[in-house]
Amino acid sequence: MSRIMSNSEKEALFMILQALYEVHYEKTAHKFEQESGIFFNIKYFENELRNGNWDEVENYLLGFTELTSNQHSVKLFFEIRKQRYLEALDRKQTEKAMDMLVKDLKVFKTFDEKVYSDMTGLLGLENFRENEHLKMYVDENSARAILFDAAKDLIQANPLFKDNLIRQILPPQQEENLMSNPFPLRLVPQLEENLKSNPFGLRPVPAGYAYRNVQNNEGVASFAKYQNSENAWLTLAKAADEVTITCINEIKEQDQCRSLCLPDKLKCNKISRLMCANSGRSILALASNAMHLLWKWEKTEASASVFPEIWEPRSGKLMVNDLEDVTNKETEPCFSMSNNEVHLISTSGGNISVFSTATFERLSAFMPPPPACTCLIFYPEDNNILIIGAEDSNIMIYDLRKNAIIETLKGHLKKITGLAYSKELKVLVSLDAETQICVWKCDTWDKQNTAALQIPAGRNSASAIGVQYQNDQIHFLVVHQMHLAIYETVILKRLKQWVVPKSSAHITDATLSSKSEMIFASFLDATILIFGVANLQPVWRIQPSAYLHAISSPNVYPTAIDAHPTKNQFALGPSDGGVCVIEPLHS
Repeated sequence: MSRIMSNSEKEALFMILQALYEVHYEKTAHKFEQESGIFFNIKYFENELRNGNWDEVENYLLGFTELTSNQHSVKLFFEIRKQRYLEALDRKQTEKAMDMLVKDLKVFKTFDEKVYSDMTGLLGLENFRENEHLKMYVDENSARAILFDAAKDLIQANPLFKDNLIRQILPPQQEENLMSNPFPLRLVPQLEENLKSNPFGLRPVPAGYAYRNVQNNEGVASFAKYQNSENAWLTLAKAADEVTITCINEIKEQDQCRSLCLPDKLKCNKISRLMCANSGRSILALASNAMHLLWKWEKTEASASVFPEIWEPRSGKLMVNDLEDVTNKETEPCFSMSNNEVHLISTSGGNISVFSTATFERLSAFMPPPPACTCLIFYPEDNNILIIGAEDSNIMIYDLRKNAIIETLKGHLKKITGLAYSKELKVLVSLDAETQICVWKCDTWDKQNTAALQIPAGRNSASAIGVQYQNDQIHFLVVHQMHLAIYETVILKRLKQWVVPKSSAHITDATLSSKSEMIFASFLDATILIFGVANLQPVWRIQPSAYLHAISSPNVYPTAIDAHPTKNQFALGPSDGGVCVIEPLHS
């Protein structure tokens, strides 16, 4: 913005500007107007706005006012950026709209968080015209025309434009008349009153480019019959990382998402563990009767649109864990697959077995209980090394080549429920049922840090479920029956937390999405919540009616969940057996 000038200085600059127009240096003239900040050319502003030259529109305005100079300026910049955002949505430029929401519109969250939240909600719609206050939006040309009228009113009401609005480049004899009437445009009645009473709120206009949240009687956003596109889950989850979402998008019908119940000729019981293979082409499940099920998509990645084959070798062998030496029938089964998907280690409370995934042959069995193994992973640096958590609270480092325990880590007080390794930091994170977290240096296996989960009051009887690293290998997810939390490894600090509301069903399992941008969490009441990672806000709720096509019992619920390694898809194992794959609809 320009400095305060004397009248003589202004007149000198005005003569320069006239000269620029007389020799047709119009681009230079407009730049001069912007830099001097004393002559606002409303016609030029209108042309740039109607042509959608948004960067120039804002740059030109910045010669006369900052965004936050006063309530008129705030409203003016908001209306311009809002129109730009709606045009991106209308052109299906989702990534561009998301970028604008975060970079251009987030500044207005300080003035009115509710409005910003409402704007974010538009990302969940296939067509924003489905919103009641946007249904009259015709096209960008008519919307820009209405925007200009609103912008003109705001400019005239803005005191920062008082001495420079609006001078045309006229012959000298007409200049005196112009100076005596610097505000030739009509002010809209009650504009000042509206701004004073609601300086930032959106207002419905004939073109319908304002947006207000529409809620049903339960306070849940009503998005009518939106098409749940391939990127809808991810887009809204990203938005949730930038703004508080007060309403959750509901998926209740089978036509609102794509789900597929995988064929199961063995009719297994409850699914205890579930894994989407690194290749993205197979899903492995471990049932409570110690039997493994393997589904493969031969010609495509795992999909809810294509039935896979339940795979078994020609020998007819089955992969079944040893149950003879089980000493505690309540021990939860666990398994892990090598990075190359060649070997599977698994246990159902008895011996730990090593299977070939190609032939289903048991290659070896070791470490009979007690203590029983409660969780295990391959050591990513060496597939011949296993990290085994036990019910006696110890962690064993086991060498398959030596068939021996080479290190025992002590530091927990209860059974181990989660293990995760950071390739970036070269550390192991462990979690026990008593909710203690430990961090171990993998070069020496010394304990580096320890902390206790901060359990919500009155929820101490619940148990921790597991841990999982985000893709950055620095932050990790903690899954507990009563809350989800994101921790930073180095200082072992909790950054974010979401707590299950009182009187609500507890969490049965949760997993990060392929790019760590979302969390899929299953609950005892059979609902699925989809969260944005950065602030752990739920943005989608999938009701059981959308994916449980034939419920054998009213008490069926997901017991295990895992995400596809490359796309927005997850698989879950219900408590009555079988596996279901769920993904958003394609547009």
